[in-house]
Amino acid sequence: MAKKPEKKILITGGTGFLGAHLVHQFLEAGAKNLRVMASSVPGWMTDAGVEPFAGSVTRPGDVAAATKGCEAIYHLAGKVSFAYDGAAQMNKIHVEGTRLLCEAAKENGVKNFILASSSGTSAITDDGEITDESYPQPLEILSKWPYYASKYYQEKTALKAFDGKGERLVILNPSLLLGSGDERLSSTKVVLDFMARKLPITYPPGIELRRRARRGDGVYERARPRPTPGTIPARCGELDRARLFLAARTAHRRARTDVQRPGRRWPLQDRI
Repeated sequence: MAKKPEKKILITGGTGFLGAHLVHQFLEAGAKNLRVMASSVPGWMTDAGVEPFAGSVTRPGDVAAATKGCEAIYHLAGKVSFAYDGAAQMNKIHVEGTRLLCEAAKENGVKNFILASSSGTSAITDDGEITDESYPQPLEILSKWPYYASKYYQEKTALKAFDGKGERLVILNPSLLLGSGDERLSSTKVVLDFMARKLPITYPPGIELRRRARRGDGVYERARPRPTPGTIPARCGELDRARLFLAARTAHRRARTDVQRPGRRWPLQDRI
């Protein structure tokens, strides 16, 4: 009796920063059934036995063919932009693309769907409170950013599609992804800009950072609150490194020439 072919693991966006790392880990674990869907697949993947599938999640025919014979899908394909003029493309990829992929997956009997979303759909607040997925999603805040809004609707699309018995949906909400191999500088650029003092950092009203002379140049500590915000150099010491990094990330988004500072809200009508 002929042996049935092994079902595939489909990875969309498998050539990106996160996707390439995932492919590496699967290969190191001995996986022989990987299929990567992207506009083009690098030679090192095909040489390692990965099945390339050239296509886009926004085209119904592509996703229908890519999901055939699959046991699981890792949906990592996406676009990151904090510019308002990128909203239409992000909605097309994140929301419409996810809807098409989910429909094709269900049609082809795929039971496992792993979706890479963003921490911006749940872990952002106005007051700095630490939250998790059990908290109400901060629609008032994320609606100001087209990227976060599109990821919010992406999650809702997947949740609506994969709600049947025997189906498994896992939604990942990573924050800033850092590590080796970020050739496109998709996540690392903000860190490099921060280290190169290219970010105009301003801290919120009520916080003053003053230099501690006895600890040496470039080290700062919290001091008595002041009502007026100020500006500090990008170099910081270990005491406030985490807080200043978050401030730098926010400043980076606002300082880019192609980004408008949030002033209007991205409409959150029901699109799914």
